[in-house]
Amino acid sequence: MNRDRGIEGFPAARLWAASKFPYLAAGLFGTQMSADPGSGTVSVDEGWRLYADPELTAGWSAAQLGSVLVHHVGHLLRTHGERAQGAGVRPDEAGDWIRAADAEINDDLILAGLNLPGQPVLPRDLGAEDGLLAEQYFAGIRRAVPPTGAGG
Repeated sequence: MNRDRGIEGFPAARLWAASKFPYLAAGLFGTQMSADPGSGTVSVDEGWRLYADPELTAGWSAAQLGSVLVHHVGHLLRTHGERAQGAGVRPDEAGDWIRAADAEINDDLILAGLNLPGQPVLPRDLGAEDGLLAEQYFAGIRRAVPPTGAGG
């Protein structure tokens, strides 16, 4: 029972998010939610399934959790998973791609006044300007990180 306590906030968070962003309501309510204890994160997959660590989300307000839902629906609507393939993201670069995709979304959400918990990745964290695409942020990350395994 205790592990579900963070999930209990999702209905209120969905309502909060849909009231702020009614044009996202179908995505907010169409996403299937599952507890993912011990993951330490909230994530989505291309099948519109959202996974959340109940311990992480338990202390969040409806506005914070709703903001996170809007963020993750943004990943789905912007087809970041498919775009990663098009950008040639290697498995060892997945974390960098996620940061780039987060920056693409978060600059818009912060500007809209959403209350994202923690320290959301923003373009300035990547040494970039607001308003770019994930591919552009990712290219900047790739330029900043020297390739591994290069013979010298």
